[in-house]
Amino acid sequence: MRCQSCGQYYPENGQHTCGTPDTVKCPSCEAIYVFGAAHACPNSSLLSTLPLPPNVDPLVGTQIGGRYQILAKLGHGGMGAVYEALQDSIERRVAIKVLLPSMAQDGEISKRFINEARAVNRVNHPGLVQISDFGQLDSGAPYIVMEFLKGETLRQRIARFGGGLPTVEVIELGSQIAESLAAAHNMGIIHRDLKPENVMIVADPHMPHGERTKLLDFGIAKFTASAEQSNLRTQISAVMGSPSYMSPEQCRGAAQVDDRTDVYSLGCMMYEMLSGKPPFIGDSMADLMARHQIEAPVPLAKRTAGVPPPLLTLVDSMLIKDRAVRPAMSQVLEGLETLRELLPQIAQRRSARMPTLRPPVEAAPIRNISTLGESVGQGLRHLQQNRRSWTITILAALITLALLTPLMFGSRLGFQRTRSTVDVKPVPVINPVFLFDELSQARHLVRDRGAT
Repeated sequence: MRCQSCGQYYPENGQHTCGTPDTVKCPSCEAIYVFGAAHACPNSSLLSTLPLPPNVDPLVGTQIGGRYQILAKLGHGGMGAVYEALQDSIERRVAIKVLLPSMAQDGEISKRFINEARAVNRVNHPGLVQISDFGQLDSGAPYIVMEFLKGETLRQRIARFGGGLPTVEVIELGSQIAESLAAAHNMGIIHRDLKPENVMIVADPHMPHGERTKLLDFGIAKFTASAEQSNLRTQISAVMGSPSYMSPEQCRGAAQVDDRTDVYSLGCMMYEMLSGKPPFIGDSMADLMARHQIEAPVPLAKRTAGVPPPLLTLVDSMLIKDRAVRPAMSQVLEGLETLRELLPQIAQRRSARMPTLRPPVEAAPIRNISTLGESVGQGLRHLQQNRRSWTITILAALITLALLTPLMFGSRLGFQRTRSTVDVKPVPVINPVFLFDELSQARHLVRDRGAT
């Protein structure tokens, strides 16, 4: 927290008086001691040499790089932590990602950490978190300065709904993510660590739906344009990534994963966005990685209802085990944009197929006897026509039953069945490229009709 009078930062659970040392309360014995000083707690030996109170990061309240004041810790992971900071000179809020000191001792990991900034700035797309600066702490740990994003992660959005997201929202968010990844792939950069936690959803009044997705954490990105950088990425990523969203080839530790590994990961994310669950759930990392390689996921149609069949087919094509058959990210983007344009017509056709209750027909008042006679005559003629049609229908049913009886009860009537010796050939798998061709043609057709 920051004092409004002197501007000094102090721990959130502490006590502050301007001009005096800040104090905190021990969570065990409730003793008051100076912030940052050693405290001998009589109730717990684990706290006897604790230099800082629990949940307080040593960087909070300090200044790094001579211009960034650390305000709070936003989160941490296995490699580093992210802080909210203020650039005092221009009063701009930023996010600073700091590599852990233990990781900073590894030169290759430090290079990869800095290369994250290079990867993002090389793409220069609004769908990627913007990185403006980098530096090094006194401890030697590197850090990068990013734009401060206020919103929620895709993981939080899925959890907030408690299940699958609306189809319109899945198509919109999926289109934005695919567009950002397609831009990265065009620059020879593969993300390789896609998961809902690495997608931020922020408000953007310039977007049609008022929201924009931001891709985070290009830490294990692969540069396809440089062999030296590619070898470095492959060696490090062999033990990294998110097993729930890793492609089969990445699970095998393939040295040459290409851009279609991101297609598979995005397919896993869209599967979860629609159904509320990832394609595979395992008891361990090895179990998950094995399922990605050998098992087919439960069809989306069995886990969720109301999803347009073209969208189900698109997600299924993204989860194909053989990466050579998977669509490219540009094709995924084309398919999602087409579905976004066709979705209103799909909903309209679906509502037209639903049965409607017709209001009862009111009987017309009888004007005179002649009108009554004509109505009775018409009724009799309709009755005769209906009787003829029913007679024809019954005769057809009897003839059909007579023909099927020997087949249904052949053993009882003395007939002997014979087994067919014709080999049943498997149904050929349709190349997903045809799906995108059909979607593209439908999209152009809709545009032409709209223009006319």
